[in-house]
Amino acid sequence: MSNLNKLMNLITKEPCILICDNDTKMMILSKLDFISDITFKTVSEAERDLLGYYDDIVVYLIKHKLNVKYDRAKLIYDSLIIGEIISDDTLNLKDELKDYYHNKINYNKRIILASKPSRLLEYALKNYDYSIFEYENNNNIYGFKYNDIISEVEALAYHLSKIYKENNCNNFDDFVIYIGDSEYLGVIEDVFSFYGIPLSYELSTSLYQIPKIKELVDNSELDSIDLSNIHDNELKNAFIKCYNKLVLIDFNKDDLIDELDNCAIRKTTKGVAIKNASSINPMYKYTFILGFTFKNIPSIHKDDLYYSDNILDKYNINTSFKENKKEKEYFIKSLMAMNLVYISYSLNGITGKYTENDLLDNVIKFNEDNEYKFKYSIKRAKLDYNKAIEQRMLTGEENEYLESYRRVFGNKIQYDSSYNGIDADLVKNKVLNDGIMNVSYSKLEKYYSCPFSYYCDYILKIGLFKNTADVGNVLHLFLEKYFNNKDYTLDMAIEEYNKTNPEPFILREPYKTKYQNIIDKLLEEIENENNDYNLKLVGTELEKELILDSDPSIHLVGKIDKVMDKDGKRVIFDYKSGSKISLQLDPSLNIDNKTSDYYKKYQLFIYLLFENVKYEDFEGVFYQRIMPKNKDDLKEIEDNKFFKPYGYKDLLSTLPFSSGENKKDAGAINKEQYDKVIEDTNDLIIKFKNNILNARFDIKPLDGSCKFCNYKNVCYYSFKEDGDSDE
Repeated sequence: MSNLNKLMNLITKEPCILICDNDTKMMILSKLDFISDITFKTVSEAERDLLGYYDDIVVYLIKHKLNVKYDRAKLIYDSLIIGEIISDDTLNLKDELKDYYHNKINYNKRIILASKPSRLLEYALKNYDYSIFEYENNNNIYGFKYNDIISEVEALAYHLSKIYKENNCNNFDDFVIYIGDSEYLGVIEDVFSFYGIPLSYELSTSLYQIPKIKELVDNSELDSIDLSNIHDNELKNAFIKCYNKLVLIDFNKDDLIDELDNCAIRKTTKGVAIKNASSINPMYKYTFILGFTFKNIPSIHKDDLYYSDNILDKYNINTSFKENKKEKEYFIKSLMAMNLVYISYSLNGITGKYTENDLLDNVIKFNEDNEYKFKYSIKRAKLDYNKAIEQRMLTGEENEYLESYRRVFGNKIQYDSSYNGIDADLVKNKVLNDGIMNVSYSKLEKYYSCPFSYYCDYILKIGLFKNTADVGNVLHLFLEKYFNNKDYTLDMAIEEYNKTNPEPFILREPYKTKYQNIIDKLLEEIENENNDYNLKLVGTELEKELILDSDPSIHLVGKIDKVMDKDGKRVIFDYKSGSKISLQLDPSLNIDNKTSDYYKKYQLFIYLLFENVKYEDFEGVFYQRIMPKNKDDLKEIEDNKFFKPYGYKDLLSTLPFSSGENKKDAGAINKEQYDKVIEDTNDLIIKFKNNILNARFDIKPLDGSCKFCNYKNVCYYSFKEDGDSDE
């Protein structure tokens, strides 16, 4: 007898309240052909019924009253419900919050628990006579391990298709896939689209983590949030519901972010169910569990519950150690009860390697399975890629060949990325102007970050819209004008910027005051540098050009943010509004594993080419950060560290700007190193020219930003096959 039939026999004998998940409920309802006195409750519904509850808004009232973060306020909320951990802080909360309290409901039927209980539900059921549904073991488990995620998913698709055909299934209602991490989702979608297997998504996403919502909240004031650009009604309605809930109290933006972060948006379609492994259910007929090496199979509870283990033991609350042990026991028990299960894992994930998990050593043996090695994905991807490029070059139109492979299979992996089908003569006609190639550092950086992305930007000129309303651009403009006119203000920079940019930059309070305070500290630091080290301004935003090489020549153009003079020697600054760049201690070294930051050192030395600076006239080249990105940056500003320039300087220089000697991200260079890196800079530019003219536009991303790339729909990603190697 299956576990589902066993449960149905139990609950239909006499009236009962069944505490279970929604999947189990729907399975039971689909099989009932008579009226039965069953009341279905989810775990959270049973908690609220049996313990009573406060309106959810109480979490925010606790948060403000005790000045604590959301997760601690939620823990205190739970403590109030069950009378745990009463401290001086929480002693009077019950009386103060009584108007928000709803009394508990006593159940008058037998109670059957067929789901993993929560901590609160376990506490609530202590006062009730209830039974736990015991699953029967089937022990029909197959375990496999693979070298990589794509092989694991290819094998999954094969096994699932085989089971579907051999059992003459009419639909996929009996199939479920549990994944340990969301990085599996994109790979499953891509591979399953090739097999024609439909998917049903029931994974939830935090409302605040949806880019449109996050951008809207981060850049708006509470009283002026405009939802007109949110066209998805589900998102809009969910946002309005969260906002209206908080209107009942005097809330701030942090409260809104907390509420949005705890509001789940679920995507649901018809097909094979994909679920998070934390919601494992033994009732499905055919179960596949992927990514068993990930840390959340089974779920791992936080170690920090804000209270010591002694206090938790005193109030009979499970510590994180006990909770984790309970999770493992429930996982193994559920696994053993499943009808047929394929459980697998990959030795190499998208973002790194994973260790093997010994949790099931006494239950199942995992076998290596190397039969499924991109047998379908790489063949299809190459074919589609060729078609996409051919159509784009011949007709100028984009296509949807690669829609099923639109997501990134990984960033820290090897790519089978070479492509030689682009006509070099056609490229030459596009990049040469009167026998001269125009080159800038931004083009160099784009090409060396990913040649294919450069090809789409500068050769095909697809011309995707890019939002230019950026605070970094405004600050660059402000600094350019300020050093020539000390009366120039941030408001004047914003006004001038908006005159020439189609996307206006708007800065409201409290952000205007925040940025003004940052600017004041930046200007103070720069003035101190100039005075302490006798630096004199040569110019800001200096436009430069240079002719290099021949047949054809290179017209190198650029703009230097700031050039200073120290006792007749050149000091060059480039402002950076993004994250800090990790520079090599010795810029003349050619490292084997190049990252995107590796090429950023050349920007500084290209500026020296423009200025034609010899070593004896060289004082230093520096990056200077001008805009904090996170709380750590803000702390560095308070500690007077953030704005310190870092880069390269003459070995004998007295300028202490660079902290490279300590932080290993920049340093002093001697004449031999200086001459070598200047030579390398020339060679890098010439190599860029030759690669372009020879139509070398392989897909070789360096910085892991593929998932944000605008050109995913005309690009493919796949691992290299065994035996392949990079050039």
